[in-house]
Parts: sequence; structure tokens; C-alpha cells
Amino acid sequence: AQGLQRIGLLTADDLAALERELSALAADFRSGAFVLDARYEDGHSAIESRLVERLGDAGRRIHAGRSRNDQVLVATRLWLKSKLARTFALAREVAEVALARAEAERDLPMPGYTHLQRAVVSSAGMWWAGWAEAFLDDARRAADTLAWIDANPLGTAAGYGVNLPLDREHTTRALGFARMQVSPMYAQLSRGKFELAALEALGSAMLDLRRLAWDLSLFATAEFGFVRLPPQYTTGSSIMPNKRNPDVVELLRGTYASVAAARSEIEHLLSLPGGYHRDLQVSKGALFHGFG
Repeated sequence: AQGLQRIGLLTADDLAALERELSALAADFRSGAFVLDARYEDGHSAIESRLVERLGDAGRRIHAGRSRNDQVLVATRLWLKSKLARTFALAREVAEVALARAEAERDLPMPGYTHLQRAVVSSAGMWWAGWAEAFLDDARRAADTLAWIDANPLGTAAGYGVNLPLDREHTTRALGFARMQVSPMYAQLSRGKFELAALEALGSAMLDLRRLAWDLSLFATAEFGFVRLPPQYTTGSSIMPNKRNPDVVELLRGTYASVAAARSEIEHLLSLPGGYHRDLQVSKGALFHGFG
């Protein structure tokens, strides 16, 4: 709406009314007063329908220069930026915990293993420090990926641009993007590609988490006996009451599977020629499941 007002397609009064109604719609959606149901083809048509109902022609003009393609791209890109920022923060948090434990247990003896056999004298401090550096790398990878995908596709429409002088520099700043995707064709070609990169960054951290969980699950066994898990992180056996199972650690170990599956699904989906194809819609379920 701001971009359209800046090129003269909306008056200042139109813009003020649209911003007011969009804020009201957001509040109604959050409260449940507005329901996205079968009356609407999708979220975009629902927004436009509400604005037309309240504002008439000003509501109709909100669609100028827009395609669902670039709107979906923007929404997905903003969502991915949020998820990668969260991945960065969590990886840093894990690294900080590992560093603190490395310092606290620097002199605690612990075998170093090769081939799952005791090989050299080592320490718990060295074990923790290794995971600290691993998760610092994972945090860096998440940050680098976020910086790479931080590009605004709004205004590229369905991949071939529009014959309006859209103020794309303004929308880039207003939406908080670091840069603009210049080529409308590439905005379409980046669909799936950027999602795949985000999943790869997440997968890097989840692979390390899986290996860390593997160590803990081994160390918690009677055969190793290095770790004693608190009762809230274990469950009792249904047939052997003398036994406690490290279920939380095992569930951590299994979480990478969802990321790997999502990555594989999107990678196979990208066996497409240039341009938009409805197949790309399939990437949403995989993406949400992978980051879920």
C-alpha cells in the first residue's frame, strides 16, 4: 500500500484507510473474529475481499502490480529469516552451555574413543569443548544463510515483472530486507533453492545434535556409566520395572530425520524448468515440517 501510494496509484487518504483496515483485519484474525474459510481461495484473496468490502475501489487497487507468486515469496522469505535467526540463537546457546561445562569439567578424566574402543586419555572438558566449537560453526552457517536469502522479491510478480514503476527500493527497506532480487526470472528460480539452503543450515545443527545425543545415549548405559540422566528425562520400561530408558535423548537423536526428509523432498521437487509451476506449492508442507 505504501509503495502504491509513492507512485501515485493511491492517495494519502487511501493509504491511511488501507493501513487502518489492514490493522483491523490482523486484529480480527488473531482474535478469531475473522476466519479464513472456504469462502476464499486463499489468504491473498481473503485480504483483498475484506478491503473491497470496507473501502470499495481503494481496496481493489491494493492488487495493482501484485501476484500471489511474489507475495508468497515474500511471506516465505520473512518466515525463513525468522527461523534462521532462531536457529542461530539456539546454536549459540548450546555452544555457551558446552563451553561452561568444558570449563567446569576441564580436569575430569574421560577416555577418548576410536572405533568405539577406549584409545587415549582425555577429559570431559575436551569432549564438551568439541561440541561448543561445532555449534558455533552451526550458528555461523545459519547467520551466513540468513544473510544470503535476505533478498526482497516483492514486485517481481509471476516472474516477468509488471509495467508499473514500482518503488521496490522502498518496499525492500520497509520490509527489512538487506537487498533486492533484481531479476524477476531469478526470483522464481530461487523458489525452493533458498528453502533448501535454509534446511541445509538447520540440518547442520541437527546433525551435530544427533551425534551429541548418540554420545549421551551410549554414556548413559550401564556399560559406559558416564552419565546419569534426571528422572524427568527418562521413562520406565513397561515390562522391566528395574530399567529406566533415555527417551528424551533418543527423541533428540531422531529429530534430524524430519529435516533430512524435507530437504530430500524439496530437492526432488526442483527437477523443474524455469518459470512458475504449481508443483512448487508442495514445498510448503516439507518446509514447515522440516523446521517444525
